[in-house]
Amino acid sequence: MSEEKILYGACRFCGQTQTVNEDEVLDVIRQTGAEGEDAKNIVATRYCTCEEAKAQATHEMKLEAAGEWARGVFEKDPEKLQCVLCAIKATSEHHFGRIAIKSGKYNYTFDVDAAGDIRIKTKYTDTQEETF
Repeated sequence: MSEEKILYGACRFCGQTQTVNEDEVLDVIRQTGAEGEDAKNIVATRYCTCEEAKAQATHEMKLEAAGEWARGVFEKDPEKLQCVLCAIKATSEHHFGRIAIKSGKYNYTFDVDAAGDIRIKTKYTDTQEETF
């Protein structure tokens, strides 16, 4: 019978110590490349109740939802998908105020509104032009 280890991590914002699940820590290591204490602290921060940790969790949920939208729209074009995911991340982390991408007859604009929500605007332009 194996003895289960109790792992601890600390919130990256307030330092509050939390017990963390080993499977979740391993998932974080696989997903982010974080190691040891960093991985445990990422998991602990997800469960912390301090305001900064809650704000971070909300931001990550919004980022994941926007990413799911992008995967649905651009699933058949991995290069465009990567560009759109980068635009979403860059605007949501305030590296850029707004990013616009034109793809065929579609214009996509990515920014963050006053409430902190990730905003994606899609505009379809169909212009008929005849030249003789």
